[in-house]
Amino acid sequence: PPSDDLIQAFTSPRNVFGLSRTYYRKELPSHDPEDFLILDDLNNIPSPSTKASISDLARSPYFPYPNKNLFALGKWFWCSGVQKSQKSFKELIDIIGADDFRPDNVRNTRWGAVNQILGQNDFDKGNKQQE
Repeated sequence: PPSDDLIQAFTSPRNVFGLSRTYYRKELPSHDPEDFLILDDLNNIPSPSTKASISDLARSPYFPYPNKNLFALGKWFWCSGVQKSQKSFKELIDIIGADDFRPDNVRNTRWGAVNQILGQNDFDKGNKQQE
């Protein structure tokens, strides 16, 4: 009899492009991990609009963040350590409770694109930003 600890391969049906996905797990996935992805999340090739927006962002004093609100949230995320504390939570509350905090600045932010820019090094291939 199969063991409860045995990892099985589950293969999804082919999509319209003929692609399927194989999951190696003890049980079927409970959700589609790509439900909320958009095309720009799946590649690292800047679209023409991304190139223009990167040039615009580079002029911001908060680059690669487009504004102060996003800079504050990014700083909180990256600089507060991997384990969040009560103190860190208070810092987050101070950010989102500030008079000049605008939730609309956060709602549609492509955090993956911002983090990709943060993670670039001078020696990365294709790191030249077009203006």
